[in-house]
Amino acid sequence: MVLFIFFYTSHTYLMGDLMKNIKKISNCFLFHSITVIIIYSFLTLLYYFNIIDFSLFSILKLLTIMISFLIIGFILGKKNNNKGYVQGIRYGGIWTCFLFLLAIILHKFQFKSIIFYFIILFCSILGSVFGINKKKS
Repeated sequence: MVLFIFFYTSHTYLMGDLMKNIKKISNCFLFHSITVIIIYSFLTLLYYFNIIDFSLFSILKLLTIMISFLIIGFILGKKNNNKGYVQGIRYGGIWTCFLFLLAIILHKFQFKSIIFYFIILFCSILGSVFGINKKKS
């Protein structure tokens, strides 16, 4: 009976913590997706009307992704109590796995995709570390 109560309370505690993390990450995931889609649409319009050339378009796309992951990582790190890098690994890892599976399904996987995934992971970790350090000061 004591073992059952211990298991139930620890399971409830862990599930409650898990649900808080899922809610926090899903809110950031939704905000991040909408923001990137809006910025990419604007950049595509600029490229379509020949206001910017292809090389600048490619650079701006990468910078948009890097800055957005830094900002979202910063927000997640600020909301976290300790170990901001873990929150960054979670968020960047979720996105990396999602994009990796999408690339595999669509048969668009290349070596430069791995570099892109590491950039995503690194930016989200870096943003989370900055966020947790900003919170402490």
